[in-house]
Amino acid sequence: MAKVNAFNHCPIFAEPDGALFNKELHIGVFGDDTGVSMLAPADSNTRPLLGLFPNLKSTDSALAANSVVAGIHSRFLISKAQTNQCAIAGAEIQVRPKASCADGVRCAVWAYYEQSGTATMSAGLDCAIAASVESAGATFSAVTMTGINIDSSVTAGATVTNFSAIRVTGAAKCFDYLIDVAAGGTPVVAVARFTAIANVISKTGTPTTQAGYLKVYIDTSAFYIHLYTTA
Repeated sequence: MAKVNAFNHCPIFAEPDGALFNKELHIGVFGDDTGVSMLAPADSNTRPLLGLFPNLKSTDSALAANSVVAGIHSRFLISKAQTNQCAIAGAEIQVRPKASCADGVRCAVWAYYEQSGTATMSAGLDCAIAASVESAGATFSAVTMTGINIDSSVTAGATVTNFSAIRVTGAAKCFDYLIDVAAGGTPVVAVARFTAIANVISKTGTPTTQAGYLKVYIDTSAFYIHLYTTA
């Protein structure tokens, strides 16, 4: 069956001001083999269940200063104090493999930044993921607050050849820095904190033979941290 234009067949999509939903809206049924069937894409690289294609067209006016536009904007507002342990997410996106998969990518979120054509980006930030934390209240307090939290719930008996919290790949232009602490983002305490782990991070030992060094940059100047074996 060919696709049809919803605004020609459904009145809620024909309204010039759009439609308002104040109840849950489900597409498909949650469960095993009860969702919407996803077939191989026929006319593109991706077959979306829900396709959103915003466009800043060449014929449109430029955005005003400090404008923010988004293909999807989700805000979960918490106005009631929660007294029980619970999880509240602005968006929960999950992939759950229950069958074997060949070579490829399986991920809950694929943030993909693609540049094409002739474009020059001035001062600012270009990234696949931008994670920001903000608090405007002086009375706010938290025990643990992070820009990105990576948690592992993989069973201890699983067999994984390479298991890492962050993996850097790419066969084209190499990254200049794995971590870049920009001006204004200087840590108050330290760049990193590690828990002492046997055979990995040690707080004891007597340096003996030099075994190389780590190269670090402070601004544009290179410095070296010597590595030693221990007695």
